[in-house]
Amino acid sequence: MTSSSPDNIIGRTSEKMNQRLLEGIFDQYTSAALQKMVRLRNLPITNKKPVAIKTLAQHFYEEKYIKFALSQLGPGGRELLARLKQQGGIMNLQTLRQQVNSYTPRDVFTPALREVMGGALAFYANLDGDYLRFEGNTKHELEEPGFWGGNIVLWSPSQITDLLTIDATLEALLQPAKLQVYTGNEPPQLQQPARFEALLADIFAFSRYLELNKVKILQSGDIGKRDFVKLNEQMTVKESTSPTQVTKLSELGWLSFIWCTMIAMGLAKSNSEDRAVVDQQQASTFYTLPRYEQARQLVKAWVNSRFNDFLRIPTLTILNSSPESGSVPHLSQAIKARELVLKLFQETYNRGELSEKEQAWFDFNSLTNLIKQRNFEFLIPRTKVQTPFGNSYSYGPGYFGVSYYSGFTSKIKSVGKGKSNLDPYSRDSIQALSLDSDWDYVEGEWVAEVLSEPLNWLGIIELGLNQQQRPVAFRFTALGISVLSGKTTAEEQALANQLRELANTAPELARPLLVQPNFDIMVLAPLQNLALLRLIDRFANQVSMGDVAMYRINKETILRGFRGGLDATTILSVLNEHSRVPVAQNIEASVRGWDSEFGRLVVRQDATLLEVADPALLDQLMVDSNLASQIVRRYSPTIALVASDKAEAFIQALGNWQRNQHKKPPSVLNTGALDKGVLTFGSSYTIQVKRSLPYLFYRLGQFADLESWDEASQKAVFKLSAASIKRGRTFGQDYSQISSTLRHWLSVKEIISTETLLALKGWTGYYGETALKTERVIALQASSSAILDDIFSVPRFQLALANRATPTIVLVKEAEFEQLRGDLESLGLNLVSGAIIGQAPPPVVAPTSPGFIKPMINNPTVVIPTITPPVVTPIVAPITPPPSSTLLSPTTRSVPLEEDSGPVNPLDILALMASLGEDLLKDKIIVKPGQDICDIVVSDFVFKDVLLGDTKRSMPKPMRQEIQRLATLPPTARKEWLLELALLGMRQPSPEERQVAVDVLSLMSSTSARRMTELLYDPEPTVRYNACLVLANAGDRESLQVLQMATEDNGLTRVGSVSKIAKYAIAAISNRYPQ
Repeated sequence: MTSSSPDNIIGRTSEKMNQRLLEGIFDQYTSAALQKMVRLRNLPITNKKPVAIKTLAQHFYEEKYIKFALSQLGPGGRELLARLKQQGGIMNLQTLRQQVNSYTPRDVFTPALREVMGGALAFYANLDGDYLRFEGNTKHELEEPGFWGGNIVLWSPSQITDLLTIDATLEALLQPAKLQVYTGNEPPQLQQPARFEALLADIFAFSRYLELNKVKILQSGDIGKRDFVKLNEQMTVKESTSPTQVTKLSELGWLSFIWCTMIAMGLAKSNSEDRAVVDQQQASTFYTLPRYEQARQLVKAWVNSRFNDFLRIPTLTILNSSPESGSVPHLSQAIKARELVLKLFQETYNRGELSEKEQAWFDFNSLTNLIKQRNFEFLIPRTKVQTPFGNSYSYGPGYFGVSYYSGFTSKIKSVGKGKSNLDPYSRDSIQALSLDSDWDYVEGEWVAEVLSEPLNWLGIIELGLNQQQRPVAFRFTALGISVLSGKTTAEEQALANQLRELANTAPELARPLLVQPNFDIMVLAPLQNLALLRLIDRFANQVSMGDVAMYRINKETILRGFRGGLDATTILSVLNEHSRVPVAQNIEASVRGWDSEFGRLVVRQDATLLEVADPALLDQLMVDSNLASQIVRRYSPTIALVASDKAEAFIQALGNWQRNQHKKPPSVLNTGALDKGVLTFGSSYTIQVKRSLPYLFYRLGQFADLESWDEASQKAVFKLSAASIKRGRTFGQDYSQISSTLRHWLSVKEIISTETLLALKGWTGYYGETALKTERVIALQASSSAILDDIFSVPRFQLALANRATPTIVLVKEAEFEQLRGDLESLGLNLVSGAIIGQAPPPVVAPTSPGFIKPMINNPTVVIPTITPPVVTPIVAPITPPPSSTLLSPTTRSVPLEEDSGPVNPLDILALMASLGEDLLKDKIIVKPGQDICDIVVSDFVFKDVLLGDTKRSMPKPMRQEIQRLATLPPTARKEWLLELALLGMRQPSPEERQVAVDVLSLMSSTSARRMTELLYDPEPTVRYNACLVLANAGDRESLQVLQMATEDNGLTRVGSVSKIAKYAIAAISNRYPQ
């Protein structure tokens, strides 16, 4: 950056910029572009760039030069500048392109852009929040900005746009685009009718299933396969793909949509035991709403849900579904895209272009063109994030280059010419999609998918197809128009009026129930009476659901209602109030009879029992005024029930009474507060009981078998097994309950072993039915991770890749191995066998260039390893864990302060980031929930204001240039860059570099903690030692399981063993997150 580089411009400022700022902006353009600007501004011609910059900046705001440049504009240039003026002087470049080109098949935007930029009437900028940044990664051309990524906009100050006169012709062009009525030769074929009635019925059925079953929510946030297979059988709409053929709920459509929508709306939620439950208040409110309001709430829930519409697009082949390493949109971007589509529909209604009676077909292409003109990058931003390791997409499957969508290909795009820049051997390259020209194959297909499924399921839209089954039209349903208007549909209003009139003339005919003497209940128009159905569900079994819902009551269903808080009077009142005929006498007699029997069995939790040996003693206690008031009921001559909330007061009063009677103090057994430490593990599957307590034996006996009993010492040993856990599951015990019970009675210091927890999870079905799958693979080990990076950045080699086990080891599909071997050997990469997986490859030396990492070998060799015992070699790890000594302080780090013309070492920047983090910790900076210190370190404020904005900060020139480059990236990309660099630093031979890496990773909270797991398997003991040290500072309770494994690691370093630091880390995390 030169000394005249432009500062940040906040917002869309209309204030004049000074000479220095303008010179900095013009300095970002090529000499050829500046010469054009000088000519079209009618300024003195000069061949010297500094003179041209100074001249343009000096006369930039002078009205006569602006008017001359405006007079040189053709119709296209005037339209482009007029659209800028209409939007306050700033627009996304791609969106502006779509608007200018929307009325013609020719590209009129490029020559128009050349005119406007040539007249210095606008500037290229990168919009970052409220800031405009003008400095490009390369110099700007007139027709091509020099930015590598970000939100590229065109900006024109108000002093220029105010001088542009908008005539009638321009005014007509600036009118907002509208949806066009479909005018095709053939009427469109209706894809499928709107399904709102089916959606309501299936949401109700889904809710019933959650209420009647214990449905576990997995770590992914979805329900398990066993539950969604059963649910599919109860749905009105069945999945097109059999649920038995998939492993995750997210791979399905209808069921996944209902689940995600219910979660987003609050109809379903997770309880403290990670089980799915229905929010009764939310459900009761929802089912009583008018139909259009129900639809509005469901539409809003879909917009904010995590349902992935993009992965449902039938015309795309998904190769990489990760938003981080491909072009599949993030959830936040998908939400914004849904909001834009609905906003356009609402604007169409507000202009009076929709009619409930006509329900005309609209042209589908007019909708996609309207979206392009409103926001071309509404779903997938055209951002190319660069890192020191190259483009972030380059290591993922489906990467075809920075000019193409990454992670998917098209099934319908015809194979054309112009693909020579792609790998000709890749089977997917011919369907690669261009970011510039294939919007319709990606974003356009997403729009079709949204109309075809979510908005159709919600009852808002119906899609029309042509003979080739491609979308050509769509129309709004009556319910859709009702949602947009916020008013009841005419059909629903007419039905309500009819029922109101019927209630006045023949009230019994307006009631929806028919209660028959055979204990069957018929519910007429069930979807109009969902609130009533929910009430009947509490004491009757649903037999069928259709135009009429059939229920049946019996003794068990009525008792279920009693247990749920109902009584006979309430149940009979509901039936009589809503039935068209009086409830038969046999039903009423049965319900009241079952009610009288129900009171004979009462289950009380947290009960306090008083037991005496002599009935006469209890007689005395029952008449004592201080004690009798706290006794609820006498159940036998020697047993009475004490009020649970008065137990402590009763025990104290009983002690006083016995002392007054000169008797021994009462013996108290509090089963709800058993001391910790009454249990201990003898082995991974045996539990030793230190105190003989009946209640403890009762709880353990539910899920463990009594193996031995010593009557003399009153000690017992229980054993866990698959059979005992299976018995526990019949008592309703799951993994969460069993593990919580054990932890409750173990000592504070004792941790359940990872093997025990694994067995409990497996026996209780915690992981689901298909938790593990097998595939035969062959392991490849390279002497450098860079070799594997280079090999598998080639798309055709990615097809053979099963997984990457470590930075230097990949797993290759057995069926693809011979083909891969031949291809690699043809490229000079020979494969040899006999390597040792446990032996570390040569260390990777820190890169000398921040742009990429070079493998530090001349003749790379890929190794086919064989399984042999690992070689453990003592490696120096000069890092001492706290609290015995402090970590390396920032003042002792080697960060050069003098000017240096050589290349910057990225690890020097890593040291700088660690210093900033420690400064923030010393200042006791407040971190928002969900963030860590590193989020502040990589923020725009730190990079752009603290590091680059502080002119007094001394920094080598190469480092400053690298900081400037990093400042152009979004904070999330900077954090990912920092994480990858720190992980690289963990394996450096220099102790100081490893120390810096530990310091940075310790700032990243759970972000780095997840990545430490793979390092605990590293063959280098030093790396494993340092990973434990990071977890000691940044790990959470989930880290304890992997650390427990590391306590048995005998790897040695200069400062100690891995097992010792692992135990220290466990203690640190346990203190930070007490149970």
